[in-house]
Amino acid sequence: MRKIIQTLQNIVSRKGSSKVLTFSIPHILKALQLLNKERFVSRATFGREIHLGEGAIKTLILHLKEAGIADSTRSGTFLTEKGYKLTNQIQSVIAKEC
Repeated sequence: MRKIIQTLQNIVSRKGSSKVLTFSIPHILKALQLLNKERFVSRATFGREIHLGEGAIKTLILHLKEAGIADSTRSGTFLTEKGYKLTNQIQSVIAKEC
């Protein structure tokens, strides 16, 4: 559980001298849920479902990619094997807590 929380915190932390991020852990959880449900997710779909602007979505995807959780092609963003494992771990914990 601690490793999951640390991973989520790393994703929402600023990198270098970047501006303040406009997304937080709940946005990451929603993004992972969406990626787990769909094979490929476009930036437009992310924006519509997560209610963030295009710049924030680009940064969110970049952070997911840097963590090795997601990758992108012209078809959209998708979960890596590591991303699927993390998402399944999170869903098992959330299901137990709720």
